[in-house]
Formats: sequence, C-alpha cells, structure tokens
Amino acid sequence: MGLITSLVFILLTVVVYCVFWRHVKSVQSIIIMNLSCMLFLANLLFLTAIDRTGNKIVCTTIAALLHFLYLSVFAIMLAQGLELAYIVLKPVHTHTPGLRLLFAFYGISVIIVAVTMGVVKLEGYGNDEVCDNLLSLLIHYGSCKAGGILVWK
Repeated sequence: MGLITSLVFILLTVVVYCVFWRHVKSVQSIIIMNLSCMLFLANLLFLTAIDRTGNKIVCTTIAALLHFLYLSVFAIMLAQGLELAYIVLKPVHTHTPGLRLLFAFYGISVIIVAVTMGVVKLEGYGNDEVCDNLLSLLIHYGSCKAGGILVWK
C-alpha cells in the first residue's frame, strides 16, 4: 500500500510540474522532474516485476534495470544537492553546472551498473524468488551484521 501511495504522489508531482511548467521552468525543476520520473519508473518496475522469475534473461534484465534506476535516483539527488550548493556558494554566476551534472551522473550510473554486471558475471542479478540484485546478493552471499553487510564469495 505504501508503494502505491508513493507512486500516486510522485505522479501528482509530475502532473503539477507539467501544468505549471512555464512558471517553474528552471534547472532545479528539470532535475526534480528527472528525479520524479526515475523514482516513479523504479517503484513501478519493482511493484510489477519483482517476482517475474520464470525467465532468467527477463529476471536479470529487471534486476539490472532496478539497479540502474535506483542508482540514478541517488545520483540525481546528488546532482540536486551539488546544484543547490553551487547556487549558494556562487550566487553571482548565472550558469550553473546542474544539467551537465545530471547527464554526467546518468552516464556514471550506466558505467557502474555495467561494470558491476561484468565483475559478478550476472550472478546475483535475480534468483528463483525475486528479480532483484540486492536481495539476491544478501540471500545468496552474505548476511546483515550490526557493523554492516558482509559479502563473501
């Protein structure tokens, strides 16, 4: 129920920004729209496809997409924070690095997911129960300890 509520309000955020776009158009708004769209897609994919374990290729693809989408969400939040810090620290300049950061972080997210998939040879991207990489890694390799997550192979 919580994930559905989140999807509804993320969609509401996107609709409000689209309706009032000419009044709120800015780099920060573009970053927020990207964040909202990526979070919506990640949550929707998680909600609808996490248990599609029938086909290994589809399951691995879902896990990789979830990895990319959630990593992108955090990267976009970092871009938003850096954009706001730049505005506060350099208020005289009119050009901010926000959009360049946004696209750079999308690229970095793709590279991280690709390298991770190559290093683990797709092992851990989905199992017989769920099509998710983190849950699979925790179930298959490690356990949660008080000091953090230990991953052993």
